[in-house]
Amino acid sequence: MVIVMEHGDVLLTMNNQSYFLKYDWRAINRLINEIGPKFDEDIAAASAGYETPTIATALSIGLDACHPGEFPVDRIMELSPPLIPAMAAVNDGLMIAFYGSTDPPENTEKKTPIRSWILNRIRKVMRI
Repeated sequence: MVIVMEHGDVLLTMNNQSYFLKYDWRAINRLINEIGPKFDEDIAAASAGYETPTIATALSIGLDACHPGEFPVDRIMELSPPLIPAMAAVNDGLMIAFYGSTDPPENTEKKTPIRSWILNRIRKVMRI
């Protein structure tokens, strides 16, 4: 379960410990520089293909806003948090950065591939 705090931080549990991630403007700039200008689409594709290096990069950048230097990509790969909660945390953090909420306006649903993929995956896993 992903919990969003009042100030936009998203709570993620890894290794039985809680951490916060957040995508402020600096983090968005890092996503563009490290993943690419279409980072949202690339993260969605990485989620669909379980490309853990890209997912770990997105997590590392989000965690760095609240835990500077504590979670380089190699450490995320070592900790190997469960994929679905990790991807949901990245998604929720990006939705907050883009829209101020974890729910985008209705007319933007087609433009949020990460959220669509995660929701579909959760439905499939839970057989809803």
